[in-house]
Amino acid sequence: MNSNDTKKESESDKKQSDTKINQNTEDNPYLKFKQKASDSTKASLNTAINTSKNINDNIRLNLERAKKSPSYKEIQDKLSQLEKTVKNTQSDFRKNSPRVLVKLKDGFLSAFEQIVGRIRIGTQYGKSSIDLLSDLAKLKELGILTEEEFNSKKKELLDRI
Repeated sequence: MNSNDTKKESESDKKQSDTKINQNTEDNPYLKFKQKASDSTKASLNTAINTSKNINDNIRLNLERAKKSPSYKEIQDKLSQLEKTVKNTQSDFRKNSPRVLVKLKDGFLSAFEQIVGRIRIGTQYGKSSIDLLSDLAKLKELGILTEEEFNSKKKELLDRI
């Protein structure tokens, strides 16, 4: 046997096996379904690729048109101004935030001191303002305090409560 005969035999064997596979596919419903699903998947994939290309082309064209319109330039200018404003505001906030915090701290401490001061005054030396008023009344009865002194001290104590 020569090499040409061997090639012819192998080609003939291949044709016979292809024919058997095709017959098996036609006879076997599973293989038919599998082939149809594969073909359908390939067609869907090609459709998706083409659709994606069309969408990208449309986006590119619309973007080019938009860039040529006068409103696009106006929007870009306003956006640039807004970015500058935001940067300036951030810069101002960074510069001024320590001052704001100091003012908040001072305001809080001032309010706290006023509250604590009122509490301290209301119970001076362990006595309540009512006890101090009764002591003042006794001093007035004994003649140690005049009516004016009594009324003045009474007013101070009542203002502190």
